Amino acid sequence: MGKKRKAKKMNNSTAFLFDDDPVFVGIIGKAKIWGGPQESSMVRPWDLVINATTNVARPDIPKFLGCENLLNPKLLEVFSSPTLHIAIPDRKAPTFPKPWWDMLVGDVAKIAGDVLVHCMMGHGRTGLVLCCLFGVAARLKIKVSPYLSTSADIVTWVRRNYDEPNAVEGVVQMNYIKHLGLFTQAKPSDQARTFYPQAYLGQSPGLKQGRKY
Repeated sequence: MGKKRKAKKMNNSTAFLFDDDPVFVGIIGKAKIWGGPQESSMVRPWDLVINATTNVARPDIPKFLGCENLLNPKLLEVFSSPTLHIAIPDRKAPTFPKPWWDMLVGDVAKIAGDVLVHCMMGHGRTGLVLCCLFGVAARLKIKVSPYLSTSADIVTWVRRNYDEPNAVEGVVQMNYIKHLGLFTQAKPSDQARTFYPQAYLGQSPGLKQGRKY
């Protein structure tokens, strides 16, 4: 697997260009968890895709009403891979309470396969969801690999294992992680200095280039 990110300085900001390769982060229960940008969902079939963007590629997506239905393929068969859409505005956080994440992590841990978490670019929202999944799993005493204790700094752990220094962008996302009772003393990435090339906004670059997957 090649390097996922290439960083380039542009006018005192940092532009991130992506390969399509998702990055393996770790294991929760039976599930192998990956992270990446939006186009990672098209690289290969997945047993579950957790889409943390605000936009979806097709209309009439069934709204996810309960984590207990996560393994129901009739509810989630919308994309080429079963997809759970968690709508999170860029650099923001969801409003789900602790019990929702407990149910979600319990269901994800039962999936004997590959689970992809992605947002548009694979930075903040992807990192946020990964922190929630792995941090809650550790709190619920579900087996996590690499090892993660409940006293570990969850943001630092995700940034290291996801190989993404900008995972979790801004104070809002950091505060949400703490709201769930997860420990971190890490600083949010400097979102104001992160520049996203226009070609990467609003549409998958893979689709714009007519790339086949």
